Amino acid sequence: MITVPKRTGPIRKYGADVDRHLRHLWECMGRTCSKKMVAAMPFWLPFYHEADDSMKDLLMKISSATLDRHLESFRENARRGLSSTSPSLIKNKITIELLDHQIKEPGFIEADTVAHCGTSLAGEFVNTLTMTDVFTGWTENRAMFKKESGTVMGAIDLAKKKYYLKEIAFLKKIKQ
Repeated sequence: MITVPKRTGPIRKYGADVDRHLRHLWECMGRTCSKKMVAAMPFWLPFYHEADDSMKDLLMKISSATLDRHLESFRENARRGLSSTSPSLIKNKITIELLDHQIKEPGFIEADTVAHCGTSLAGEFVNTLTMTDVFTGWTENRAMFKKESGTVMGAIDLAKKKYYLKEIAFLKKIKQ
């Protein structure tokens, strides 16, 4: 029979029940840092009706360092974000050479898409195509309801017509 040694140090005051309230408050406070969150607790807790008085007392006494420890796993998950880009096995194997120093005229574009999907990739949502001219720094955004190749190419063609560009070159060059 294996015996687990007793945990040394102070007795834990805050458990999983406190984590649930901390995460909810952290989200409501706009994912602020722990020091600001501790300073804001006296203003928020009188209006927080999901905790009883004993829980509110615990939340009032928590330090910013303890708060950081309890929110660490939630923050890590929140940092990752969502991606609507399909993973590619070949993309990481292609070496890309930056051509910024060789650009001498407008028309060379860096582009990316952003999905405005909130907290879920389910359903329909708007995508933004952001195109930046490397020479001038001019940025053009186009909203799209789908991120299909035809829709993206249509948005690129609209930008070409608007700015009288003969052709747009995207900055990716594969090293031989």
